[in-house]
Amino acid sequence: MNKLKLQIFLISFTLLFLELALIRYLPSQISYLGYYTNFILLAAFVGIGGGMLIAKKYGALDWFFPQLLLILIAVCTLFPVSVYPDAVGEIHFFSNFRGFVLPEVFVVPFVFIFTSAVFASLASRLTPLFDSLAPLSAYTYDILGSIAGIVAFSALSFFGTQPFIWFTLFALIYAVINAKDDKNFRKILVLFAAAVITLSVNQNTVWSPYQKITVSKEQTNEEVKYRLFVNNIGHQAIESKDKEWFYNFHYAAFNNNHFDRALIIGSGTGNDVAIALKNNVGIVDAVEIDPEIVSVGKIYHPDRPYADSRVNLYIGDGRAFLKNTTNKYDLIIFALPDSLVLAATHGNIRLESFLFTEESFQEARGKLKDDGIFVLYNYYRAPWLVSKVAFMTERVFGAPPYVWAVDNEVMPAVIMAGGRLNDLRKESLPQSYQIEKTIPPSTDDWPFFYLSKPSLPMIYIWMITLVLAASYVMFSYFSGGKLYKKIAPTYFLLGAAFMLLESKAIVRFMLLFGPTWIVNSLVFFAILTSVFLAIQFVAHTTLNNKKLLFALLAVSLIVQYIFPYDSLLSTGAIARYIIVSILTFAPIFFANIVFARLFKDSKDNSMNFVSNMFGAAVGGTAEYLSMIIGYRHLSLVIIGLYILAYFFQYKKSFGKL
Repeated sequence: MNKLKLQIFLISFTLLFLELALIRYLPSQISYLGYYTNFILLAAFVGIGGGMLIAKKYGALDWFFPQLLLILIAVCTLFPVSVYPDAVGEIHFFSNFRGFVLPEVFVVPFVFIFTSAVFASLASRLTPLFDSLAPLSAYTYDILGSIAGIVAFSALSFFGTQPFIWFTLFALIYAVINAKDDKNFRKILVLFAAAVITLSVNQNTVWSPYQKITVSKEQTNEEVKYRLFVNNIGHQAIESKDKEWFYNFHYAAFNNNHFDRALIIGSGTGNDVAIALKNNVGIVDAVEIDPEIVSVGKIYHPDRPYADSRVNLYIGDGRAFLKNTTNKYDLIIFALPDSLVLAATHGNIRLESFLFTEESFQEARGKLKDDGIFVLYNYYRAPWLVSKVAFMTERVFGAPPYVWAVDNEVMPAVIMAGGRLNDLRKESLPQSYQIEKTIPPSTDDWPFFYLSKPSLPMIYIWMITLVLAASYVMFSYFSGGKLYKKIAPTYFLLGAAFMLLESKAIVRFMLLFGPTWIVNSLVFFAILTSVFLAIQFVAHTTLNNKKLLFALLAVSLIVQYIFPYDSLLSTGAIARYIIVSILTFAPIFFANIVFARLFKDSKDNSMNFVSNMFGAAVGGTAEYLSMIIGYRHLSLVIIGLYILAYFFQYKKSFGKL
């Protein structure tokens, strides 16, 4: 590996590593930014493309990169800010606010623009490197660096390391990149200062693969209580829940209140498990996706529920557990499984999104005994959301559920369905809450549980418009104007289509295997590996028929679109993995062969790569169309983009535009 290739590898490593680090760190400091982490990913794409573009005119601009990163981390860490989530059309769970409370239409674009500037300054070094090597050679080492960045950060996540470790490692790699720079020592000191600043948030804090977790101690006259905060947001009170009515409601609602075996999904620190044990449930299977939340419960919960021999603890996704368990239950509880973060950096899917779909409810029904009961409780925040959950259970169970709700600002409610409703103590309970039956149900194709109808809330339209317009104006100005004339349309469209294709792949694997951090990491790794294999295929074969490659891509996309994925939900895990992998990665592989084959003949490596990055950013915003049309029909958008890319590539065959 010569010096140029090593430089590309290391810079690409740092770009991907920093992207993942900021996606984890910034929402941990800016409360409720976790609902919008995909904008940080888009900022990285825009920044990389913009930095390489500006470098064509001004040269590398990374001399002020350390200062920019230091300012970003210092401002987010030392000046507490909370995003106030817009409540029109979509439910966001929030409790306490920290520091300045600002609307997301202000905070998200600010974070986007500043993050873009950070990545632009670092990525500007790639332009001369890309233009100094053969196209596929430069692209190969860019992908290898990205793969290494994912592996490195995933390893750090696995071991639960702190941000100080992330940014210190980043500074060391950056030192290697700048080994011959006279100002290298000064730059490293600045980056190390950024790492040191993150130490200020480590008191009573652990970092799970999903979020920052902090435990606070609250002393009252009678007892000591502990409260768990996730990314500075109050999430769970760790205490005996005897006084909380909906934790106990279903245990007192039936004449026969004994349950031999219960499944609790979203067991958290153990509150729901402790109540189940106090009500003499024989066996409790407890499922929680975040291992560090469980660890906190084991240490601080006064009842020590996870130490009880009747409890079987499973760390993982609740939906995946429902698919794979062979047990039958008297009681299944979805116990306040409301996350404060997105499941991945692509799209608007939260950790619990696929738990609250009709297909998931059907799987829960399949695991119930004939006289079992399915229970959901939460603070639902809006009457329409209570109606949505209740109507979904009615559609699945074929009979109206029993609903007890308190019609106030936070809308606490208990919803019960199943055979044991026949044993309900109706004489001692209030009449079931009247629900509205016009709210569209959430499905695996449209898993937007917190939307009242298929739509794109206006706040997303505003934010997308602001960040794209600001990016265009900024990079058009610094690159000499008329950016639209510099962009290569074929590469732009290929980038947009591939970003959507990648998003669909991630969502599909989250559905079938759970939205765990390891699933997401493996899918990202597999996608980049597919890109690398496609590059090697093009580099070492003589297949030059680009139209044939476009045709193979089209066929694979059509097959992916028409295949009945629901039929896989009942298959074994291994068979499901093989079939989904083929259907998912065949289009990804062919798409990358098409890109690599075109890029091999590139006359302007850096500009074509820039166009692809900008296209990826636009494709990332187009993924929000799924909130209107669902994920399946995104395939039609992808096919349309590839048709346009084909048209622009061969437009001379059709006549000039």
